[in-house]
Amino acid sequence: MKSGKRTILQELLNLFVLMMLSKYLFSVFSAEILHQNKKINEIICGLNTGFFKPIIPKFQHSILPV
Repeated sequence: MKSGKRTILQELLNLFVLMMLSKYLFSVFSAEILHQNKKINEIICGLNTGFFKPIIPKFQHSILPV
């Protein structure tokens, strides 16, 4: 009987540990996604403000000779 209670307690402890790990991993992955979205937004803002416009025609001219 004692071993049966111990296995139930072990299963509950394992479940708790898995829940804590999944919560930690979810927070890490969501923070990484937010960081990537921030970088993408910075690139889009740079394109919209014309920061990269002097660079783009050089590449277009070298790829497509007129």
